[in-house]
Amino acid sequence: MQNILSNLRKKYERSYGFAVFDLDVEENEDTVVVRGEVLTEKQKEEAISEIKNACGKKVEDSISVLGDVNSQEIGWASVKADIVDLKSRFVPTSVMNGRILKRICVTQAEKGEVLRVLFQKENQILVQSGDLTLGWVDSADVDLQQESLRDKWRGGTVAVPDELIPVDFSEENFINAAEKFLGVKYILGAKSGAAIDCSGFTQTVYKNAFNIILPKHSWDQKKLGAMVGLSEAETGDLVFMKNRETATKHVGIWEKLGDRGNIIHASHAFGKVIRQSADEVFEKYDLAEVRRIVKK
Repeated sequence: MQNILSNLRKKYERSYGFAVFDLDVEENEDTVVVRGEVLTEKQKEEAISEIKNACGKKVEDSISVLGDVNSQEIGWASVKADIVDLKSRFVPTSVMNGRILKRICVTQAEKGEVLRVLFQKENQILVQSGDLTLGWVDSADVDLQQESLRDKWRGGTVAVPDELIPVDFSEENFINAAEKFLGVKYILGAKSGAAIDCSGFTQTVYKNAFNIILPKHSWDQKKLGAMVGLSEAETGDLVFMKNRETATKHVGIWEKLGDRGNIIHASHAFGKVIRQSADEVFEKYDLAEVRRIVKK
């Protein structure tokens, strides 16, 4: 079992560039007790599953998950730079360059945004944004705060699976919120008025229009709200697609026009946020599903 934990630690070090994975195992006659801390719920589930498979006994755990929204506060930071990149891996500043950053930037935070501090290594801090995205930021780009900023950390309504959020919906206001990004440059991982990616676009429009918090990544957004058919799609619904040539997953916003529709999306192919007819989009993409987030 110690070998299992050691191998998992090495795996997470490869994935994240470090590992917050500190577990102890106590084996009794009928049970195995696992104690300690990990970074994510997925890590906890994987550790318990592998130990259970190895020993064939009941597993009891007392594992704290640092990334759990309800876990104990560790620290807080507010962004002081105009835009801060959150990086998926710890990479020493001495070897960081634009090519590496382009590959590991998972999202961005703007000036004044509150971040939850989970870990510090050298001159970088592992943080959690209000949408629960984990990433590393340079300590020079944030102000560490001693007081709790939990109330400001997730300032909005969090979207969840199988529920629609009641809103005072104005189609004109919602489309205006989306149109503000037309022409903005596409960069993977970006999320600002200077550059944005497809899921960053949908996330930001919902935040600006309704103060609704969506997760950053399209595969997480796809779990929210309720599924509807394309023929039932209304303005504001999220359209999830897969590129027919590359199998890349993609998301955009539906704009209903009579019996037809447009899709407003941050397009990698066009290098910017664009509005296209659905017919044109579906020449290149296969429809995965349509999800409704709000109740009008």
